[in-house]
Amino acid sequence: MKKVIALSIALIIIGCGSKEKSGYFTERANAVTDIQFESLNIESFDLEYVKSSLGGVLVMDGEHLNFIDYQFGRVYQFDTDGNFIRLVLDRGRGPSELPRGGITFYSQLPNRGHLFIGSSYDYYVFNADYERLQDSMIRWQQDKPLEYLHNNPTPEDHRSYNLAYYIGDVRTTNEVAFLPLMGSLPQYSAFSFDTELFASEARILASMNLETGEVDRIFGRFSPLYVQNPPARLFPFFFYDLIDEETLAITYAADPDIYLFTTDFRHIATFGSKGRNMDKEYEDFSGISDKDFEQFGLTQWNTKDGYSSLTYIPETNLLFRGYTRNSDPDRDGLQIYRDNVLFADVDIPPMRKVIGYHDGWYYTDAKINEREETKTVYRFRLDF
Repeated sequence: MKKVIALSIALIIIGCGSKEKSGYFTERANAVTDIQFESLNIESFDLEYVKSSLGGVLVMDGEHLNFIDYQFGRVYQFDTDGNFIRLVLDRGRGPSELPRGGITFYSQLPNRGHLFIGSSYDYYVFNADYERLQDSMIRWQQDKPLEYLHNNPTPEDHRSYNLAYYIGDVRTTNEVAFLPLMGSLPQYSAFSFDTELFASEARILASMNLETGEVDRIFGRFSPLYVQNPPARLFPFFFYDLIDEETLAITYAADPDIYLFTTDFRHIATFGSKGRNMDKEYEDFSGISDKDFEQFGLTQWNTKDGYSSLTYIPETNLLFRGYTRNSDPDRDGLQIYRDNVLFADVDIPPMRKVIGYHDGWYYTDAKINEREETKTVYRFRLDF
């Protein structure tokens, strides 16, 4: 079993209706391929052992690899061969410390600063030298009481949503953070999966002002495939990255297309090709009883395949999309696009997403082995 995601998390993605109908997806798909190579020479190495938790992410910070320890609230710095350099951030109340652990999201700012988001809507902004500049709270527009929303749920209301912690990604400009959303009201539970309203009206992103913490808008939708193919709604995951300060790229777990939007969610382009040897024959769940629904969902997630990451590397103008082959325990897939054209679709070991580029090498997030307490990083070059 390569990946198990708690069903109870994903099943609270919302399904809801409004007078506004989805007109977001206006550009027709344009799948262009120009395959340049069919395999990668991939190296791997383990990060030098440090006493940390095993919950966190690896990020590229200039010429270093930093492990963001979500549980302990620390940042460990390594060189690009995995050798430990120093602890650059610890938990504490000092000016260069993180006030608390329990980090749920991290993003590096374009100015090389750092954003940490905690589990209680708290967030902290640091400069490039890890000096804390700001402690604040995410401020949702919650002008309607919950009792009202229980009886009159609306997709536009901020109180209808929580942060989608299972997505794991936050993207930022120097002024704005784009946050992933999931539903919060009881009506928007597993039972909403059998409605088109979930697929057509659920908002997926929030825009937060980094200076004030105010969420000024919620926006975005699942792609049209989720309306057209109800079994795909068991895979309500999406992954996104900023191409520049005004352009978002989004991929959805069940959808072979990649979508480009402006940051006010005006559709620019659709492109992309289906990954190779993927089992995406998702099974109909309409006849599954409530009692059997959780096991059915887990079986689907652990036997069917889907797209699992999206990373844009500005230094080389490449977009990497990963996909998981649960149907094949030894191989996943990685697609590489430039200017919306697919020029590689290769088999890879089951590794994490691409996180950055340095000195001719592309690096991945650390794959954590809890039993061995190791953090394995993959890297590769592209010679074309």
